[in-house]
Amino acid sequence: MTRRPMLPVSVLLLLFIIGGCARTIGPTGGPVPEWPPEVVATFPDTFAIVAPFSGPVRIEFERTLAERLTTGSLRDAVVVSPLNGEVTVSQRGRRLEISMEGGFRAPAVYRVTVLPRFQDRYRNTMDRPVELFFSTGPEFDETLVAGILLDRLTGEEVAGARVDAAPLEPGPTYSAVSDSTGVFAFRYLPPGSYRITAWDDVNRNREPDFTERQATTQATVASADTLVITELALLAPDTTAAVLASARALDSLAVELTFDDPLDPEWTPAGVRATLAVSEAARAAAAEEGREVPRDEDLPRVLEVLHRHVWEARQEAAADPPEPDDPGDPGDPDDPVVAAPPPVVPTPGAPVPIDPAAPGGPPTGAEDRVLPDQRLVLVFDRPLPFGMQLVVRVEGVRNLAEIPGGGGEAAFPTPQRPEAAPPDPPEDPPAGR
Repeated sequence: MTRRPMLPVSVLLLLFIIGGCARTIGPTGGPVPEWPPEVVATFPDTFAIVAPFSGPVRIEFERTLAERLTTGSLRDAVVVSPLNGEVTVSQRGRRLEISMEGGFRAPAVYRVTVLPRFQDRYRNTMDRPVELFFSTGPEFDETLVAGILLDRLTGEEVAGARVDAAPLEPGPTYSAVSDSTGVFAFRYLPPGSYRITAWDDVNRNREPDFTERQATTQATVASADTLVITELALLAPDTTAAVLASARALDSLAVELTFDDPLDPEWTPAGVRATLAVSEAARAAAAEEGREVPRDEDLPRVLEVLHRHVWEARQEAAADPPEPDDPGDPGDPDDPVVAAPPPVVPTPGAPVPIDPAAPGGPPTGAEDRVLPDQRLVLVFDRPLPFGMQLVVRVEGVRNLAEIPGGGGEAAFPTPQRPEAAPPDPPEDPPAGR
């Protein structure tokens, strides 16, 4: 009989340990959910009127939430309005608990907003904010103040910005956060006059800082009133005037000026003053070569100061003039008579179309908005001298922050004299001569 080799005791012990630990476990529970976690219970109930209390607000989801948020911290993921003290947010399984220093004891309509930054253990993320309204005394007044936040420079919507509505009279400040489309809303705001401040709270300190984009407006809300703020454009504050950074000749009649600050496209630059002078370097070079240069007072004078987009529109119109009407002279007796179309009579109850250009029509879209630019164009009364370095001096410029007194000076070369076209070659003599 053949004997099998004996395994050492240490190997047998290791196999026993591995065999005891490596158990096969089948899947537990039902199918994996693929939808965002929904709220199943709250305390207080939504739109409940309750006695003032000190304990936390509780929001319970249908599934256990993951500890990791999609962005930010627990403190920034929940907004309490009005805010009477420091807010603390804790997460326990399926439940969020929101506590506020001093409790919810002041009589007010409270709004607790859970931003869509939470996800469950299956990485299903909330697809929209959750809002809980309750009152510790006052009735709910059906008011609404809403608007959209835009970046003043780019025209794009600003998401995740903080918006505060502070009453002009003594009272609590109400807060909101703009959504992914830049829209913010205050519902059930007590009637009164408010100073509305929006800012991109980059450092999350819940206060507008000097380096952060911001905007401010005022609104007065009456009972059961709906107020829509069409646009609130955010811009970082500025305290200095625009400084001329560079100049360049666009052609023999126009010079482009570029400033270090953006300019308001709705500002009329009629008060801007600009003059030309021959640069010292150009005068020195001409003196060495024995050439004469024009006196500064004999140089071209500024005829117009235009925004860059206005100058471009003129250039395009000149390059592509409109075609003449067909038929020609409307007074020509040989032209056919064209009857005017009959007036459109709307069907009773049907919506009446609105002309966007008519007074009171809806605002035009973002694609029609002219964005701020850093450039102006000087148009001169006659061509610039060829091949010469000039200096332009500018004053009276106002930047986008409405700070006046901007300007400066910059040197630029004028276009070179175009080369003369070569003469046409002589024609060949006729054959046979």
